[in-house]
Amino acid sequence: MLAAMLEVCHAQIMGNALFALPSSTSSDVQLKSGYCTYSEAKQVIKSWIPSLEDNADWVCISQGELIHRVDEARVTSLLCQTSASVVCLRVDDQLVGHREQIWYTHHDQIVGFRRHYEDSVVPVPSFKDWPHRLYIRSCCVSHFLELSLDYGDVKATCLANDLPMQSFSVAGVSHDLNTTEGQLGLVRLINEHEDHMREILEIVPEYRCLSHENRHTRCGPRVIGRSWVSKSSNVSSKAVLISPVVVSEQTKVESRAVLESSIIGPAQTVQERSVVSHSVFSKKQDGGYQSFEDKTFYRLEPQQSRFRYWPRWAYINTLKRAVDIVISLMVLVLFLPIFPVIALAIKLNSPGPIFYKARRQGWFGKDFDCLKFRTMKAGSDQLQDKLRAINEVDGPQFKMADDPRICALGKFLRETYIDEIPQFINVLKGEMSVVGPRPSPQSENTQCPRWRDARLSVRPGVTGLWQLLRTREPLRDFQEWIFYDIDYVKRVSARLDLWICWKTFLQMLGKFSEQF
Repeated sequence: MLAAMLEVCHAQIMGNALFALPSSTSSDVQLKSGYCTYSEAKQVIKSWIPSLEDNADWVCISQGELIHRVDEARVTSLLCQTSASVVCLRVDDQLVGHREQIWYTHHDQIVGFRRHYEDSVVPVPSFKDWPHRLYIRSCCVSHFLELSLDYGDVKATCLANDLPMQSFSVAGVSHDLNTTEGQLGLVRLINEHEDHMREILEIVPEYRCLSHENRHTRCGPRVIGRSWVSKSSNVSSKAVLISPVVVSEQTKVESRAVLESSIIGPAQTVQERSVVSHSVFSKKQDGGYQSFEDKTFYRLEPQQSRFRYWPRWAYINTLKRAVDIVISLMVLVLFLPIFPVIALAIKLNSPGPIFYKARRQGWFGKDFDCLKFRTMKAGSDQLQDKLRAINEVDGPQFKMADDPRICALGKFLRETYIDEIPQFINVLKGEMSVVGPRPSPQSENTQCPRWRDARLSVRPGVTGLWQLLRTREPLRDFQEWIFYDIDYVKRVSARLDLWICWKTFLQMLGKFSEQF
């Protein structure tokens, strides 16, 4: 069963790459094209080459007993950009995104910290031992045909033939199938993909995949998640299988036994009321089983969402949405007659489109185009990075008192809030709400994960708590933005929305009167 899972993972993750398995690999692994065995360093690469496709740009050599969970698109981009003939990759879980890294002195004093928002790829010095993956350009493979599997020979060949060689550490997680953790990690990886499961059932028809959605019989075991059970096994209807579980051939699981994240080998018996957790149950050794402490370090389980959810008939899902539709229709009908006038004024004032579309993240992180009347000169987005050094507010947002990108008409539209009227089209479409957190792009939302998850739990608003209560004091604006957004999500109610709308109306009247 594990051999079938290994074959499917290799095919899906790395396509037609070549995988080297040690000659001591269990005999139940059926080697097909793309696999070879090696004994110490005697196997030569020449025997692997016929398995390659003629149009392959790179030859990838990887240890077949390792499953690497990396961003393959990032690896492909790296190979397209590099000028090296040989690329060595090592998978490093310390480069995985959405984590913080802290540096200390010898006296345990904090020197600094770094927050990683995305998976990283870092150039490193040449590895002393074999990397997890070795990529060789197809045009350079002829230099390695008679090369043994000594990594020192690889580096020597590159030097002798003047082949540039680069080494990188790439974010990801490795599963070593020689360990219990790796075997369970492989099963978890398979369970995450529907396509993988269908392919495995075709390769190993003597197994069936049980889940709480498709229990084959009412007398079957209780299943939480997905588990793989051999048709020749005998699993009690009172047993509990907690994903992922593999029950092999001729195995008996007695009544009230609990299996959690475990692999049960062939011809085994799990006795009544036994609990097998995070283990590979094969042979009893010294009265115990192979097991390990489950560690979140491996990041095998999907992370729980921190979004806030409301009941179906709660205010935010019913009355709030109904009010949004009514108000947006009223505003659009009221201002629709002056839309042509505003559009003509924008066109006469500066060349460019009438509307400005900004890509923003909405409810639960769904992207949408936030509409506004254009108030800046065309191409102003490209100038923002150059002006970042004189930004007058903290945090990821950008603000200048006398922004040179704003055209003459644009300043009037901003001061009177007329530029935001097209956002009511977004409100009508359900992408925004009248009241809510300020719509922001993904680049700003990554600055504080807890704040991001809270603010994306509701629709972004045309107006909101932060817009009304911000003090604009130096080095406090971003902190106030986070505070008021989270505070709104905690206290969202019809009463709070009415108060925000009333205060916004008064503020608009004051700003509009100042223009005349």
